[in-house]
Amino acid sequence: MKQIITIFFIFSIFISNAKDFRTNFNIGIPLNKSINLAASNFDIDLLFCKNISDKLILGVGSSYLEVDLLPSKSHLTFDRKILSIYSTFAYELNTTKRLKLLPQFRLGYSIINSELNEFQDKIQKSGGFYCSQDLNLIYSISKRFDFLVGLSYSVIFSQLKTSPDLIITYNYVGIDKKTINQFSTKIGCIFHF
Repeated sequence: MKQIITIFFIFSIFISNAKDFRTNFNIGIPLNKSINLAASNFDIDLLFCKNISDKLILGVGSSYLEVDLLPSKSHLTFDRKILSIYSTFAYELNTTKRLKLLPQFRLGYSIINSELNEFQDKIQKSGGFYCSQDLNLIYSISKRFDFLVGLSYSVIFSQLKTSPDLIITYNYVGIDKKTINQFSTKIGCIFHF
């Protein structure tokens, strides 16, 4: 974990000293069919980027995702709080004078706090390799300010687990997924320095 934070810090310094620097702030809603609408469910991104060519963008960022799911009668569901630190690679495609497509790929590490919904389970901590694919549509409002809407799909290579002292009944068994997958929608703004 210390190596990832060190790499993140060095990459941040490299980007902040460059021209064509931009910062991106997004908020989003996680998409799950069993989401608890009465609770807080959100995704927040803060990203620092630099154009290294006319089209190619490199950056570093962090995101915080909170998902509160309803209990299920047939399988285990976990509420999740996930902090991810990542580097990003994007390619800007001009569609019109003001509109751009921005496919983006992220690689990093996630720290996960999870809690089982169906039983009174204590919080479990884990972590894992993180990757995400985003597709964003950017509308240029001015020379320094852009508006962004997008869709994101992320995968964390980690397994959600229950407490070791918790006995799970047979109908809930089957939590052998080795990844945590999440779709999110997002809106945001980009400020160019």
